[in-house]
Amino acid sequence: MSMRTNLNLPRAGVILCLALAALLSGCTGLRPHDGVRPAETVYDEATLQASDLRIAESALQSGDLSVAMSVYRRLVQAHPGQAIVWMGLGDAHFLGGELEAARQAYLKAGELRPDMLEPQLGQARIALRQRRLEEATERFQAILMGMPDHPLALAGLGVAQDLAGRAAQAQAIYRQGLRAHPDNTALRTNLGLSLALNGQPREAINILLGATGLSGPLPQERDNLALAYGLMGREDAAEDILASYQPAGVVQDNLAFYRYLRQQLEQRSVPAAAPSQQTAPVVTPRAAVEPAVPVAAVQVLPVDAGRMPASVPAGSMPRTGWASGEHGRLVAGRPDASGAVMQ
Repeated sequence: MSMRTNLNLPRAGVILCLALAALLSGCTGLRPHDGVRPAETVYDEATLQASDLRIAESALQSGDLSVAMSVYRRLVQAHPGQAIVWMGLGDAHFLGGELEAARQAYLKAGELRPDMLEPQLGQARIALRQRRLEEATERFQAILMGMPDHPLALAGLGVAQDLAGRAAQAQAIYRQGLRAHPDNTALRTNLGLSLALNGQPREAINILLGATGLSGPLPQERDNLALAYGLMGREDAAEDILASYQPAGVVQDNLAFYRYLRQQLEQRSVPAAAPSQQTAPVVTPRAAVEPAVPVAAVQVLPVDAGRMPASVPAGSMPRTGWASGEHGRLVAGRPDASGAVMQ
């Protein structure tokens, strides 16, 4: 039976190990040039970067939210006029599931530095995490109007389309981003996972392996490659990948989940040539960033908490990419750190 399908049900559950975590490999948000700011401001930011700010950012990227939150709060009190510390505080709140506090911090950063993209990206990711997909789409598109090839905005827009059940449109966006940023791990991994979850695991594997024929170094890259092999029925290859960095129990749990998901895809598969209202039309990359259309409701795949694989979607860190599992737990109908559950 063919695995090609565009149904939302399996997609929403494990969608998008949105490697957006892969952006930790070095893709950061764009910041305005220091030359347009007063010398005193530049000096203050240089001082911050060399001391507490560096500590806070390191704690944030390593997942130590308590340390990051403590340092950023102290920095906000000491330097309330610095947008960069408000952005850091917003990031910490976001990763902790405190979305309203994150929104307020991003708003403050945007007021202080209207030329910064990071506050706009932060607001877009909040909308995405809360499943306000139409708003998220519009926010990412607004950023892309000024910077058509911004990798973070393209990645976020692709996620919004994938979660809305428009896989073909999402994949066109990821491909558009990869043409401008061929080494961007997040865009490549998102494209691979989107293909795998829409009945094209072989193509997904080719995308994920890339020109080198090797899996990337990040856990999210290996997780998604294992998932693609599992959905193709190559459990031996999936097991080899997982066993290189996961305990035996986790490996078997993941393999069981892949079998379950593969069965779901097969049961819900439709002939590739058959017309379906759920099949997203193929669009050009330019059309992928046209004004938003109404977003359809997205179903959530019921997943046994004990069977959730390592390749669940990753949550987002607004300036450096997607760095935690919070967003993944939400789209899978599981609680995040704040106790909220996305339904």
